[in-house]
Amino acid sequence: MSATTTTDANGKYSFTNLPQNGTFTLTVSNPNWGFVNPSRSFNTNLPLFGFIGKTITLDFEANPIFIYLVNESYAGFEGSNVFFSVDRSGSVLGTATIQYSITDVSAVAGSDYVPVSGTITFKPGDGIKSFPIPLIYDKQIEQPETFIINLTNPTGSIARGRQSVVVTINDPPPLIASELGLPLLAVALNGDTLVRDPFKRTTTGLFGQDVPTRVIVFARFIDLVAGEDMTAVTASYFDNGFHDIPVEYVGKVANADEFTQVTLRLPPEIPPGNVSIFLKLRGLTSNPLLMRISP
Repeated sequence: MSATTTTDANGKYSFTNLPQNGTFTLTVSNPNWGFVNPSRSFNTNLPLFGFIGKTITLDFEANPIFIYLVNESYAGFEGSNVFFSVDRSGSVLGTATIQYSITDVSAVAGSDYVPVSGTITFKPGDGIKSFPIPLIYDKQIEQPETFIINLTNPTGSIARGRQSVVVTINDPPPLIASELGLPLLAVALNGDTLVRDPFKRTTTGLFGQDVPTRVIVFARFIDLVAGEDMTAVTASYFDNGFHDIPVEYVGKVANADEFTQVTLRLPPEIPPGNVSIFLKLRGLTSNPLLMRISP
């Protein structure tokens, strides 16, 4: 024989009219809860061990299954992806789903970020999942903008924990281009000969005189707005402190609007060897990359 019952709000349950001299297995299940030892067995053979009157108590240890956003908040730069992570706790034995969507605050879908929504499915064994949201580079000077990620309509779990978080979008710092396969080395060319580094501190000019070497580097996220000129971009190198490198030219690369050419003039005191260089725009400092200087 078999029978099914449902617990009340306090988790209590009962079965009636169990015959004597029988052996029974009680199995508990709920898609929103994980159980330790979900099956318990007992019998009604005389004497009735464990029975008080006509009642025997069988308790099950249960853990709620809940899906929640891992971090309290997220932040990213325009032109990159911000990844948000969703965790499932309590049990990973079954299948669970939850829907996610975005609500604008000061950021606007389609202008500041690529809108995304959908259903996250946790298959048996899945505990955590991460998803990207592309942030749009709009070439404007802006204050940080925000939107909210929401989790709704869980199945195979209950709504518990962090179900919404704020994402902040920040203007990006300059990003100096690096050599393919050499991520720590800047793409840099001699401004007169277009030869790759290493660079001498001086280059022989058209009339035989030595002049400070002009070096071209390339960077993303340098877009001057109305009222700005090349003086908005500064450069430096690090050698027991930051030292200025004069900037001679800032302009877009032909047929590659994503990149800006920045021409630097090497100062005579720059040390030989691998030197870390930086670009700065509106108080935002770029990634440090190496430039090789000859003795």
